[in-house]
Amino acid sequence: MTRYREIALPTVDMVQRALPEGVLSPGGRAMGFIYFETLDRDAGTVTLSMNLIDTRSGESIGTARIPFVAH
Repeated sequence: MTRYREIALPTVDMVQRALPEGVLSPGGRAMGFIYFETLDRDAGTVTLSMNLIDTRSGESIGTARIPFVAH
């Protein structure tokens, strides 16, 4: 028999595996997961938007937009 229980989110594991917030050095890499709130099944396409900022000047250098299809 399968049993379900509610768990307080985010879990410790989710926090440990999350994409870290911060500044990358030139040529640097960051790895991790991005977690989303639950979407309605009929949400269709959603877009993750990130503002890219030059940390030296504080000026915006662009926006990255990644579309996802909600299932």
